[in-house]
Amino acid sequence: MPNWDASIVFSSRGCIRKCPFCSVKDLEPEYTARKSIMRLVSPKHRRIIFWDNNILASPHWRDIFAELAELGKPVYFNQGLDARLLTQDVVTEMQKFKTPVVRLAYDSDAIREPLKKAIELLRANRYDGRANRCLLPLQSHRQAGRLPYPRA
Repeated sequence: MPNWDASIVFSSRGCIRKCPFCSVKDLEPEYTARKSIMRLVSPKHRRIIFWDNNILASPHWRDIFAELAELGKPVYFNQGLDARLLTQDVVTEMQKFKTPVVRLAYDSDAIREPLKKAIELLRANRYDGRANRCLLPLQSHRQAGRLPYPRA
C-alpha cells in the first residue's frame, strides 16, 4: 500500500485474562511477549499501531515503552489498555511518547471500579477525557441492542 504510513505491531500474543466472550483464549492460548519491537517498526512509517491483546501484561512493557520514546512516533494502542494494570508508572512512561488516543478495555462490569480509577489517573496526568475511549466487548453492544462499528 503506497500511502500507508503506520507500522502495525504485535509485541505480545495471547492474553492473561481468558474472558469467556473473547476468542483470544482459543486462538492464542499462550501469552508470549517480545523484548523489543525495533525491528517491527519501519523507519518510513510516521506512526505505530499496536494490536496486542494486553500489552500491559507483558514483562517487557517498560522496554517496549522506552523504545517508543526513542522512536518518537505517535503510538496507538488499538485493542484497549487493561485498566487493572494501568498504574502511575505506566502513565509516567506513556508520557514520554505521543499517544493521541488512549483506549481502555472495558471487559465487563466487574472492572468498573478499576476502570474509573484508570480514568482518574489519566485525567490527573493531563490526558484529555476526549482522548479516553472505553472499549466494550461486542457482546455488551449486542445485548444492549446496538450495532457496533470499529473506530480508527
